[in-house]
Amino acid sequence: MERTRTEAERNLKEGGFLDVAHWKKDDAFQNALKKISTVMYDFEYNKRQPYCKNCAVKAVKQEIARLNENVIKKMENKESSVNLEFNIDYDKFGGADKFEKVNETEIVEDKLLDGMRQSTITGKYKNYICKTCSSHIDMEFKNSELDTEKIKSGKIPIQ
Repeated sequence: MERTRTEAERNLKEGGFLDVAHWKKDDAFQNALKKISTVMYDFEYNKRQPYCKNCAVKAVKQEIARLNENVIKKMENKESSVNLEFNIDYDKFGGADKFEKVNETEIVEDKLLDGMRQSTITGKYKNYICKTCSSHIDMEFKNSELDTEKIKSGKIPIQ
């Protein structure tokens, strides 16, 4: 959806403008993706809750488009002060309340037990669908994690 800039717009010394996505030495979109990946890792591996990367990337793209419009309006009004900060709370795209739990699927792997190959259940996939964008997210839980969850919730007494 980007339009190509004219030659006058490309030349910054003659009053052209710089695309907000590339306003620093580093790409603003790439910096936002780095932030998204760290928050996503925290949700999925530390908190063990689903996180919708698609919704977060969509919000970043909308914010960049909004900032680009603001820059163009400021240039038309010949104003020099432009706020180029992102106002995105990346944590709002994660958590169990943002997702609908669809089902759980068992993870079956072949293990070598007493010299024989046997299929054993090693964990579960918990399948979620985002309520906002309907993207499908699967999270893998090993049996050891599921057992500690049961102990913490009081479903299995500690022996």
